[in-house]
Amino acid sequence: MTKYNSLSYVRKVIQAIHCDPITVKGAHLTVRVEGTKLGHSAIFQCPKGYWVSGSTNLTCQASGED
Repeated sequence: MTKYNSLSYVRKVIQAIHCDPITVKGAHLTVRVEGTKLGHSAIFQCPKGYWVSGSTNLTCQASGED
């Protein structure tokens, strides 16, 4: 027997995604930050004669991680 006229509910949760602010430790490291929202990026640079160890670009992901 099939039940007719039954109701189903779907709960949707909508929330803004934000990543933690970036702090820079190092005299020769600069960072340009777009913001802390989903999809925003941070780009790291060093002056001539120095190099960035690791990624030079981080992007805020849906998980809130960069």
